[in-house]
Amino acid sequence: MLKIMIGLILASFVVGAYLYIQDTDTGLLQAVKSTSSDTLNISQSRQDFQKSKAADIDTLSKDKLAVASEYALGEGKQVSVMHDDEYSFLNELDYLTSHHFKSAADFTSAFLNDDGIVKRAAIVDTFNVNDFQQLIEQVELIEKSENAAMREQVLSETMHSLDNVQIISENYSCAGKICVVSFHFEGNDENVEPLSTFSSNYSFTNISADDTGIKQLKAVYIEADDPSTLRLTQ
Repeated sequence: MLKIMIGLILASFVVGAYLYIQDTDTGLLQAVKSTSSDTLNISQSRQDFQKSKAADIDTLSKDKLAVASEYALGEGKQVSVMHDDEYSFLNELDYLTSHHFKSAADFTSAFLNDDGIVKRAAIVDTFNVNDFQQLIEQVELIEKSENAAMREQVLSETMHSLDNVQIISENYSCAGKICVVSFHFEGNDENVEPLSTFSSNYSFTNISADDTGIKQLKAVYIEADDPSTLRLTQ
């Protein structure tokens, strides 16, 4: 009888211990699941926050850009201040201004009057620019017509097909009826003359050389129906 009682007590103890361990394991499993869920929620919340901040920043940037654009469009003086550095090369000139670089029509009218006569002041100013590269970069910012883009392409093809001319560096752009070109080269001056015939143009060029013998051509090519009709204003 005593053995039976001890056996029942031990059995009860084992069952109790098993149920305790099972409950504990379940609790731990639930705790792990809960912790994982909390971690996932925290991580997700952090990602949502970061996305929200990024969206806010993007919206803010776009809003600022829109405000700045509207302000610039409404305030001519503000546009001038914003582009002072871009047009600094014009400070040394007498005729050309930032207004002439606003559109293809404005740029063309800087060089040609209503009668198709070339404005001498524009040609003189162009070749007086110390930083010719900066001038070309401003022309490049002007919206191009299909005709201007085609003239650029033919200009490039003609430049690279010049005989006995080694081009070291180049920069050029066309807007409206005007193309401005600059390139450094090795070769005879007469070998670059055919470049002016890439299209029907009034042609104005200047060639100089540095101490090493490397030459630079600067040119203005103005589209014309008949180059022989060239006239210059006084």
